[in-house]
Amino acid sequence: YCLLDNTQQTTLSHLFNQAYPQTSVSAQSSNTGQLLNSIVHSFLSSAAAAAAATSQSSEAQAPRNPQLLAARNAVLSHLSRIVTSVAAVWDSELGQVRPVKQQLMEFLSPVSLHHGANFLAAVAVTWQERGEAYAKRAKPLSSLSIPEQYLRNSAPQACAEQLSLVTLVSSIRVMPMDSFVQTLHQVVRNPPPIHRPPVHLTIEVSALELFYFYMKSAPAPQLGDSWSSLLALLRDCLNLTPAAQFVLLMLLNEFVQRCPQMP
Repeated sequence: YCLLDNTQQTTLSHLFNQAYPQTSVSAQSSNTGQLLNSIVHSFLSSAAAAAAATSQSSEAQAPRNPQLLAARNAVLSHLSRIVTSVAAVWDSELGQVRPVKQQLMEFLSPVSLHHGANFLAAVAVTWQERGEAYAKRAKPLSSLSIPEQYLRNSAPQACAEQLSLVTLVSSIRVMPMDSFVQTLHQVVRNPPPIHRPPVHLTIEVSALELFYFYMKSAPAPQLGDSWSSLLALLRDCLNLTPAAQFVLLMLLNEFVQRCPQMP
């Protein structure tokens, strides 16, 4: 309710019903409203006032109601926690039920469409948290063989929980590849505010790694269509940290391997 105005809700409803046909649209909308209200209520109580201070840059597009504006910024700043929770449902047995998957997609689709940078940054935070949790369970580097050490160090690695995030993002049909790259560019260049981010968060590296595995699973024609946006991303991100530049090189390598017909 606080993330979309009436025009956006109407447009998204029409678009979503085309992408995900349902037998009962009214029942679907009711259930989604209950889901959204429950999640919003759980995150707003402690953060509305603090998050409102970060809203000055977007006031031109924000609602005029100050309470609604505070609620919007609070939800967006806590979006990483929301995405982590939704991803946990997605990974569970409940998340494999078709109606539940459709409800999750209807919940995430408007956020990704109208607040793409916040959504992608939230997914990147979840990506890093899942990677760090897996690293604590994995074998130490010293116990691996030389070929295994080389494999781990020579290319970005992703655990099953992280690859599940790629599947989740790939299922959102309102964010095509070219839009994904443009949104990624925005996140890397100007990350949105995140309430209490992880201590060692490197948002640009996590977002680029997420996209690396996203593009590995995407059809080659979609990659070709996104070349101009990808080129702009590569050019503007040459001043990032060495770790981020390494992932950029892997993105370029993946594109060249997948789209050799490009001039």
